Amino acid sequence: MTSPQGSFRGLFVGVNRYQSPRIGNLAAAVRDAQALHALFTDNLGPGAGLLTDQDATRDRLVQELKALAVSSVPDDVVVISYSGHGSDTHELITYDADRDDLASTCLSLDELTELVSAIPARQLVVILDCCFSGGAGAKVLRASRVPRGAGGGVPLSTQALLERLAGQGRLILTASTGDQPAWENPRYGHGLLTYHLLQALQGGGDVVRDGKVSLYELLGYVTRSVIGDASGNYGARQHPTLRGRMDGQIQWPVFTPGSAFTALFPSLGTAPATRDITGLSSHGVGPAVLEAWSAAFNELNDLQVAAINEAGVLRGDNVLVTAPTSSGKTMIGELAAVRAAEQGGRSAFLLPTRALVNEQYERFRRIYGPLGLRVVHATGESGDQVGAILRGQFDLAVLTYEKFGGLAIGYEHLLSLLGVAVIDEVQTVVDRGRGPYLEFILTLLKMRSSQGVRPQVIALSAVLGDLGGLDTWLGAYHLAWTERPVPLQEGVLVPDGTYRHLTADGWEASEQLLPPIPWATRNRDVVIPLVAKLVDDGQQVTVFRSTRGAARSCAGYLVQALGLPAADVALARLPASDPSGVSTDLRNCLAGGVAFHISDLERDEKRVLEECFREPDSQIRVLVATTTLAQGVNLPAETVVIAELDHPLAAGATTPYTVAEYKNIAGRAGRKGLVQQGRAIVLAGGAFDGGRIWGQYITGQPEALHSRLLGDGVDLYTLLLRVVAVATPPAGRSGLSEDDIVDFLALSFAGHQARLTGQGDAFSRPTVVAALHELRSAGLVSDSTDEVAMTELGALVAQGGITVASAVRVAQVLRQLQPAQIKRATLIAATQLTDEMDGVRVRVNSRGWQKERQTYFGELVRHNAAPRVIGALDTADRTVGPARAKKAVACLHWMGGLPVAQIERNIMIHLPGNDAAGPVRATASRMLDVIPTVIEIARHLHPDAALDELARLLPVQLEHGVPSEVVPLAAQAGASLGRADYLRLHAQGLVEPVRIIDADEDALLECVGGIRGRLEYLRAAAERMADTSDAPDFAALLAPSVD
Repeated sequence: MTSPQGSFRGLFVGVNRYQSPRIGNLAAAVRDAQALHALFTDNLGPGAGLLTDQDATRDRLVQELKALAVSSVPDDVVVISYSGHGSDTHELITYDADRDDLASTCLSLDELTELVSAIPARQLVVILDCCFSGGAGAKVLRASRVPRGAGGGVPLSTQALLERLAGQGRLILTASTGDQPAWENPRYGHGLLTYHLLQALQGGGDVVRDGKVSLYELLGYVTRSVIGDASGNYGARQHPTLRGRMDGQIQWPVFTPGSAFTALFPSLGTAPATRDITGLSSHGVGPAVLEAWSAAFNELNDLQVAAINEAGVLRGDNVLVTAPTSSGKTMIGELAAVRAAEQGGRSAFLLPTRALVNEQYERFRRIYGPLGLRVVHATGESGDQVGAILRGQFDLAVLTYEKFGGLAIGYEHLLSLLGVAVIDEVQTVVDRGRGPYLEFILTLLKMRSSQGVRPQVIALSAVLGDLGGLDTWLGAYHLAWTERPVPLQEGVLVPDGTYRHLTADGWEASEQLLPPIPWATRNRDVVIPLVAKLVDDGQQVTVFRSTRGAARSCAGYLVQALGLPAADVALARLPASDPSGVSTDLRNCLAGGVAFHISDLERDEKRVLEECFREPDSQIRVLVATTTLAQGVNLPAETVVIAELDHPLAAGATTPYTVAEYKNIAGRAGRKGLVQQGRAIVLAGGAFDGGRIWGQYITGQPEALHSRLLGDGVDLYTLLLRVVAVATPPAGRSGLSEDDIVDFLALSFAGHQARLTGQGDAFSRPTVVAALHELRSAGLVSDSTDEVAMTELGALVAQGGITVASAVRVAQVLRQLQPAQIKRATLIAATQLTDEMDGVRVRVNSRGWQKERQTYFGELVRHNAAPRVIGALDTADRTVGPARAKKAVACLHWMGGLPVAQIERNIMIHLPGNDAAGPVRATASRMLDVIPTVIEIARHLHPDAALDELARLLPVQLEHGVPSEVVPLAAQAGASLGRADYLRLHAQGLVEPVRIIDADEDALLECVGGIRGRLEYLRAAAERMADTSDAPDFAALLAPSVD
């Protein structure tokens, strides 16, 4: 049977407010009925009745149903919907219901069955957006009398009554099973069932077949969507049920909102967005912003237009965007954030790394600063604007996940400041390292929604596999986009020179890219002729290698083989002093038109490479990089060469890339506006290897998403400590119970996935209780058995940047010391006891580990580190202690202002010929995250220790690598000056504000490498320091009064 041939008739009922004050009000039931009535009327014509609130009495409802039976004929299509309370005694609660006499004042399912059965119609659909569970849901009413029974006094079940209501030619869709609540969502303004039904009727959810909506496809989509939505938004189970039978294929037209619907919801009548940026004025975007956007780019792209028209990003809807690299995803977050700012709202952009935060912060400042928008950032560095963030003095804030999480734990009001939360690189939620923390942050956002804190969530991701319910967990519209801004050709190259690839439109093809290379036994045997050909063809190439050493080596032999002109512009812009082994190698490579981009480089070196590589006529023709370059840094090349598909692990082991990782790397190919298509080439060791790569990666699909909180390896202790820090007890109770902790965890992505797959609870109560017992034993959670509360030490750890295991290890050692022993070297050494610092690797001579240990343990003794802390560095693995000591010494020398080349020699005494600039910088950077928590633990254990000055000095010294005398200047000037600039100023005695202000300009200019922009930053910093130092010292002016 196809689309309706007879007349359309119906009745739509919604009750928000009841006559009896003893019956709770609903928020969205009337809107449910109005929306369905309007949409059916616009598309199937008049013929339906609408009853809401005081009109929806029992007698009126019976009257209207009887009238339908009289007016309908067998060819008609009849739709009946009810949205409101149901009862646990199987009634629809009408407006005039008496809670003490539901049987005679409401419409029972028995009576509804009789009335509906009398309606002659070939298609009759009944929609009940209520529930009969007797549970705690929003749409159920508990009867105050005993349920009515069937024959023999046994009450009929809800399921039995609904089965009786259904039948041949009748479909009954209920919002939930008989033992589940049904929910309504204030953000939607609808019950979950009605909201997803409205979306499906308008063609959402892939329910359209040959231009028609299949009724059974529609009902299946609605069921799946409600299940996911209830789990994602409420941590609850709500499974709609369908009963009844209809013959044939049932199809309805795709519904389009017309005059009746747009009269109810005027905002939906706004003209759809187009590529024309100025058209966004009708969506509430002001002229100054439109002018700035028009200057930055010519027009919106199709993805951004779809985000506005389909996903509702400018209507305040949550959106999950999955799209290829460089497709313009970030702009979708900006659309929401800027519109919120124009309405007085604030937005936070969360990113996984400091580098990405700093890049985005500078871009936002450049575009939105001139418009008067306040842009701030926080990454855990000295230039953080945490005070402004906590005071709400911002419009756009850009933060790392970890910094945002720490602030949200420590300052409950932070989330209430936000109107929009943009989570970039949200695929990180399944990353083994950062995934659990990001999931915690998102769960916290969901938990606070029950308290009225509901920022719009915009989640941005690379192309993903099966979402595993991520979209429904976020309560977000999934905008899936596969179209690339530059078409991509990807394939595998085998040593016989054959390049088997997928064309941009998905067809398999092959070409002889190189002559056969039968002697190829190493990657370089293929990399050199391949890159030479590509460069000869005028292309710019990125080669991805799996390790830093492989990337440097590859760049070196490409320089020798290619003989390219020097990249003079990049060479001139590189920092000229504080050289290291890696910076010398970089200069040698740039002299041959090749560069490498690895974590060992300093920040300014990476910035110069990125700027120069992006230039249209860049002199850098080849960039060799590790995969960290593909994690958000926008450096597209015409061709990407991927030499390996394995991550190195310890002891020579490897683990293969995921398909998602490979796709992200391959997606770096293609430069918009410069080439018509990009190309990704994976190198294979032979025909068999090529076939494996083809099947697993080239034609493979990204893996399905799975929460990192499910399965083995979960750090449950740290997770629970953070939950205790942020969870709030239910109304009427002052403290948390163990069940409250379990309920919070049920809101997680892990809990959502467990519900969707029928696995039960992701976190069993016994497991949680046992872990809480361990936290009590460690002094992180109070000893009370009546409630779960955080201790002062627990609060420090929860808000800090280390795990519970790390904190316990540090506290055990520091507790044994005297306050006088808590000095700089002691804290630096104690920090090495953490898991976080053990994750930073530095080379140790495994054969000469005794000499390594003697050298670096001795250096810590010389710096007066506490003997107990030094002794605790050793483990059963004899190389761990020397490595920890070596990293502590490296940080002490780094903070002492020694040149990097000297530190390298000091750290590699027993491994001559090796450089260590990268590990030294990585150690200082990671310690910057950890040292504040270690200091606070020491302060808690030893209140009398003199730690205020160290807490002020150490983070700045670690960040900039400067002596303590330079800290005031570095705290003001920040990253606008480099380490070499600070050290030259220190050597000339130019660190005090007065001396800088009075100094000769040429002398200052020489100290900052001859760069006038830096001179301006230096003078401005000195002026700010002078203004601060001019504040009166009241203690010196007047002694304290004495009573």
